Amino acid sequence: MRAAALGALALIASAAACAEPRAAELKVIAGGGAAPAANALIPGFEKASGAKVKIEYTSGGGLRDRVLAGEAFDAGLIPQEALAPLLDGKKLVVASKADFAEARLAFAVRKGAAKPNATSLELLQAALTQTRAIAYPDPKSGASVGIMFGKMIAQWSPSWGMAEEIEKKTLLVKGIPEVAAALKSGEADIGVLLTTQILEDPGLELASLLPEELRLTNLYVGFVMADSKQLDLAAGFIAYLTSPAALEVVLSKGFARKR
Repeated sequence: MRAAALGALALIASAAACAEPRAAELKVIAGGGAAPAANALIPGFEKASGAKVKIEYTSGGGLRDRVLAGEAFDAGLIPQEALAPLLDGKKLVVASKADFAEARLAFAVRKGAAKPNATSLELLQAALTQTRAIAYPDPKSGASVGIMFGKMIAQWSPSWGMAEEIEKKTLLVKGIPEVAAALKSGEADIGVLLTTQILEDPGLELASLLPEELRLTNLYVGFVMADSKQLDLAAGFIAYLTSPAALEVVLSKGFARKR
């Protein structure tokens, strides 16, 4: 505890040293799934640095497209699924990379509903056989959850002999809020979300993690943007969010750090 406290004090001092003489505004873009942990940590950084953080959350695909289009940001919390096109050194300071938080995909149900077990491939197949309808974000929306789960279904459903059956049961929706709405209305029995997103919604319950061997996780990676005019402040922000002192907050929101 003493070491953690000293580390936190050092981070606050470092962040304060990064601040501009007048209140600076740091513009950040992030994948929506990072919100629970980022929102909990940002007030501490603002207090320590004297800067204001303006953060915008979007899908992984939306984030990637906005950065590639040249929209100006100082820092990003970027889903790993969206990273590849951004790693040429022109958009990101590659050396600033720091793992922020990792969340697993899971099955969600409406509060009080029956909870299917999908922790093995056999149980996952059984859960998909028994469900009436399953909702997840349309991969075309750019949502990382939809992209990862859609790829998994495309890979495994033919070998289960269930490709057509699962397609008929699938409800593709615009994004995370629409998955939650489909569950609460009864339109779908199962929804696919990140564990952290499920825990944030009092109307939903975590039904089951998905099989460990599928590695359906979303890692959010912190970067300083190459075109930032506040490189030191942006670097201080990423350091603050990815520090050992911030880990307790990250874990409390249902995230892990990359293994």
